[in-house]
Amino acid sequence: MSEASEHDLPGNILYFSPKNSWMKLLFKAIFIFPFLIIWSLSQGQSADTSHLRISLITCGPANELYSIWGHSAIRVIDSSSGMDVAFNYGTFDNSDPYFYLKFTRGIMQYALSVDNYNVFLQEYKQDHRSVIEQKLMLNGEQKERTIPSSSKIF
Repeated sequence: MSEASEHDLPGNILYFSPKNSWMKLLFKAIFIFPFLIIWSLSQGQSADTSHLRISLITCGPANELYSIWGHSAIRVIDSSSGMDVAFNYGTFDNSDPYFYLKFTRGIMQYALSVDNYNVFLQEYKQDHRSVIEQKLMLNGEQKERTIPSSSKIF
């Protein structure tokens, strides 16, 4: 079979079809190889060796005024130490006699508490509240910067 000339093709368009092995190699080098290099550089994140898993925990609403919008916490699992905790910002003293007045005026004193995750989860399950966990897709360096080492937590 003979190769088509540019006069045989519709609209005088010159089609490139590499038939020889050296032409195929040249085609790959010019058009495909640069894309592979760019893709490999974009995948150049280092391996995650942090042993940390960080998740956003979203808890469903309850009937109390302070809980009708739900709640969120951050879960951290450190597989190297066995730590599994919930960082819970929004801890407060609801035995304060002016609790609801302060809450509705937005002048509550909130604190960060760190609880064993299973204890945290059990509390919400007892109240029949939903708990949804969303794993954050962070690389090892981002996890290490976000969460202090377990020796600093306790």
